[in-house]
Amino acid sequence: MLCLTVFFPIKNLVIEGSKIYNTQELIKASSVKVGDNLFTASAGEIEALLKNKLPFVDSIKLERKLPDTLKITVKDAYEFAC
Repeated sequence: MLCLTVFFPIKNLVIEGSKIYNTQELIKASSVKVGDNLFTASAGEIEALLKNKLPFVDSIKLERKLPDTLKITVKDAYEFAC
């Protein structure tokens, strides 16, 4: 477990794609922080957190860019019926 805390910390967190929510709202809702491990970040967990806290998130795509960048691309939900 020590190797996961020492190696590959997230130094750059990039969130893009949402026209509804700003970057700070998405970062706060995702619970991902600078310093977390790049490889323990789970796309499923992050997507579940975002969908539970922000209703207009449809899906996310998670990309790890070595050595220290985590990129989250958010797809906004759209209206289906009125």
